[in-house]
Amino acid sequence: MPSLPTILLSPSDIEHLHDVVADVKSGMVKQCLPIGLAFAIVLGLTAPIVGQAAASARLAGVGVVDTLCVWFIFFVSGLTLKTEDAIKALGARRALAWAIFSILGATPLVAPLASRLPPPFPAEFALGFAIFCAMPTTINTGVALTTQAKGSFALALVITVVTNLLAVFTVPFFLSAVLQLTAVRIDAVRLLLKLLVLILAPLVVGKGTRELSSGARAFAATHKQLLSLCSNGALVLIPWMKLSDSAAELRSARGLSLLLVVLLAFAIHALYLAFNALGCALLRLPDDERRAVVIMASQKTLPMAMAVLAAMPAEFGEPGLIAVPCIVSHILQIFVDAFIATRWSHIPPRAPGAEPHVTSSRLDEGGAHESVEMAAPLSRSPHASHDEHGADRQPGGRAAGRDEHEREADAARASGEPPADDRSPDGRRAARVRGARLLADAGRGERSDDRGAV
Repeated sequence: MPSLPTILLSPSDIEHLHDVVADVKSGMVKQCLPIGLAFAIVLGLTAPIVGQAAASARLAGVGVVDTLCVWFIFFVSGLTLKTEDAIKALGARRALAWAIFSILGATPLVAPLASRLPPPFPAEFALGFAIFCAMPTTINTGVALTTQAKGSFALALVITVVTNLLAVFTVPFFLSAVLQLTAVRIDAVRLLLKLLVLILAPLVVGKGTRELSSGARAFAATHKQLLSLCSNGALVLIPWMKLSDSAAELRSARGLSLLLVVLLAFAIHALYLAFNALGCALLRLPDDERRAVVIMASQKTLPMAMAVLAAMPAEFGEPGLIAVPCIVSHILQIFVDAFIATRWSHIPPRAPGAEPHVTSSRLDEGGAHESVEMAAPLSRSPHASHDEHGADRQPGGRAAGRDEHEREADAARASGEPPADDRSPDGRRAARVRGARLLADAGRGERSDDRGAV
């Protein structure tokens, strides 16, 4: 007996409805991080008791939920980290040098300007902005967003560790010289232990699992999107808990003052993004390094700012109000960079001098559209042939268009999943384009053979 949708809708209507549902699902998957952060902001401000309960779970003085979230993020990063990417990151001297200069030298110069903000800004807000601008880069969110943006995860990790350790010496000096905060002290040993436990330990465990288990490598390749979605979910939980914890301070600020704080936080972060994007363009960094540097060098860490705030004398003002610009700036930078990372995630990174790429869309194993990188046919060797995937094959049998991303797609197909192109309207269109290209190439080959026979 036919179902009700079959009776009410024609086959073409049903196919169109399936396409619409697939497009909506694809859009939600692509924008999962911004959507999740938007829910985190709404839930954190309207029902902070839930986030406060999650943040209050502690073991030996350490937050359980946020620690597990950070651990999961870096375990997944280690599970998907390729050895050649780590080696490449260690050799990215120009990118690392610019990141250190920007994070510890250039971007903190906004702090003296922020500390002199005129009314209607309260003096506490101006001081909060100045402290936040003097901080190093984020410890976990920047690395996670770099991974989302298909930037160099390994380079982002190196930037985080190096700049946060150097900040132990530069931040107290800077705050003392510019803001006359002579009472600020940062515990270098405690910071180092935090970096080891929260970042390096789960990263090593994940990387070791990848190297020791072929099943883990196959799982990471086959379920790449699932791991990415779970990692993004863990990333969303962190600012949600911070925002819930800070709801009282945010409510204590007057409406106009809070609006001005949001606008100024956005302006400062936009300035950082533009400055670092310009620096990367002048250095002509590869795409993956550029994405890592722009995100990492434009963010500032909140925990160290809170540590500085805790060490400040009482005469500097109400600590709750000083914390407001730090909290708002931290949440806003994650929200803005999440949109940037999501946009970059659909544009495959390209090294300098490489051929331009065209991007088609297909459905992955989760039913969502996934960008597929194909080399644009700008030039082809007269001796090149095509393999079964349509990639140019040079003499010697090497497929020029097959990189590691395509090998991971092969692993997904080998796992028994049905061909993605058969389930996606965009995939079917891409298949027709490839088929037409193969027919055209075959026709040119036949004409060449005919001329040779004559």
